[in-house]
Amino acid sequence: MATRQGQRWWAARWEEVLAGLSLIVVVCSVGYGIVSRLTPYSATWTVELATLSFTWAVFFGAAAAFRRGQHVRIDVLVVRLPEGPRRIIAIAIDLLILGFLIYVLYYAALLTVSSSARPSPILRIPFTFVYGAVLISLASMLVHQVLFLLQRVGLKKAVAE
Repeated sequence: MATRQGQRWWAARWEEVLAGLSLIVVVCSVGYGIVSRLTPYSATWTVELATLSFTWAVFFGAAAAFRRGQHVRIDVLVVRLPEGPRRIIAIAIDLLILGFLIYVLYYAALLTVSSSARPSPILRIPFTFVYGAVLISLASMLVHQVLFLLQRVGLKKAVAE
């Protein structure tokens, strides 16, 4: 029973876990880079690793914020409408966001695939790994948006945290 709950916890928060781990790598990499500059053998690779990890932290943090509904929205006019029109506008906005995510996901996939032959300058990591964060986080946002839309139209119960 505890294992199933643990699996649900990880499944619900994997974006946050990856973002947090990436931030830890950023801090450790930058810290090591600073300390290594005091020695005759400074680690030049730390900046590249920190940049790569920061990319992962940003995009997986954005996916986690998207899942929680914490992105900025302007709803000054919508909240003043009656329930019926407010629901219709909310569904239209959800469909617009869904279309945008599909569009951007398509180009993120093209970018990820086309960057496989281009390695990073120092660590020689393929840029597919860097752009993969964009692709995976957008796919996560797309899944959550579909679930939000299904919930809004009444085809799915509330998405559990």
